[in-house]
Amino acid sequence: MDEVGVVGLGVMGAAICWRLGAGGQAVVGYERLMPGHQFGSSQGVTRIIRQAYYEHPDYVPLIRRSWGRWQELERVSGRSLLTQTGGLMIGRPDGELIAGTLTSVQRHELRHQELSAQEIEERFPQFRLPTDVVGIYEHQAGVLACETSVTTLVQAARHTSHPLTLVHDQVLRLEAASDHVRVHTAQGSRDFEQVVVAAGGWASELLPDLGLPLAVERQVQHWFAPPDPSLFQPERLPIWMHESDDDQIFYGIPAVDGKWAKAARHHHGVTTTMNELDRAVSDQDRQVVVGATSTFLPALGSSIAASSVSCYTNTPDRNFLIGRLKALPQVVLAAGFSGHGFKFAPVIGDLVEAIIRQDAPPPPILSTIRFGL
Repeated sequence: MDEVGVVGLGVMGAAICWRLGAGGQAVVGYERLMPGHQFGSSQGVTRIIRQAYYEHPDYVPLIRRSWGRWQELERVSGRSLLTQTGGLMIGRPDGELIAGTLTSVQRHELRHQELSAQEIEERFPQFRLPTDVVGIYEHQAGVLACETSVTTLVQAARHTSHPLTLVHDQVLRLEAASDHVRVHTAQGSRDFEQVVVAAGGWASELLPDLGLPLAVERQVQHWFAPPDPSLFQPERLPIWMHESDDDQIFYGIPAVDGKWAKAARHHHGVTTTMNELDRAVSDQDRQVVVGATSTFLPALGSSIAASSVSCYTNTPDRNFLIGRLKALPQVVLAAGFSGHGFKFAPVIGDLVEAIIRQDAPPPPILSTIRFGL
């Protein structure tokens, strides 16, 4: 029973398996679907990676470490996963996005430029902005290929000194005893000294008696076919985030495929469950984004070529939830990544590996302790 069980091989579970295996730990990973599937939170072709972190400056050291891990993964796999584009944050000076970003770049001395609305338009003519907004341009930001990253992490985990054992099976429940955890699946059961639950929106269903502070939020991503695709190439447009006057944040990713640019609204989705998630994209879903981007990014146009429904699993404070569970001390939880976790996956793997092997706690901002778990 010296193996560790990892439940869920989305980006977090896959990264945890890689880092555990790289650290010499034998791992059994459970995933009922194929890694890189379209039904959780680790899908949508691309994800933003940025270091100027408006959510909280304590994330900056973590994303710096994670950036290095992504580069390491590229080296060991021979795959290109990270495209550096720079990042542009736009909004009112007193808004959450700009004020938070400015705090993080100043505290951690990140390379950046503060821009007026006019300067943004001169540098990136795709935008049309009112004079009372400002921008912060961050040099070290870019795009991750998300499904490819998941499958690459799994492959890397299978080529460590302790190769991952991958089990295609549905985990039905966990049964904890004083010295082990029994994982019950559709095909049988298996005992482990320790188990990591990295099941995204399904975590609450696996641990129903704990009252985990997690809520599943429906999200829709859209890919636009802009009238002039050349304006949306990565060398001409960075990843961007825009906070509107009503405090809604929209984000976008340049056309890394050369054709389609991505745009979506960050949060403000319907609260649901994984089993009840509405995967049909409505005209209203499209109009929410088209109506917003037409005001500040008119060059994007209104032609949506494709859309996809995904989800966030949110904590009340929208910070991650990582650590041992007091009620189940053999279980480590890695969940609640609240729509901004993908980029951190490799360093989350490091944090969980430290918990498993050394009982080293995660940073307080991420700890399960803050919710009494």
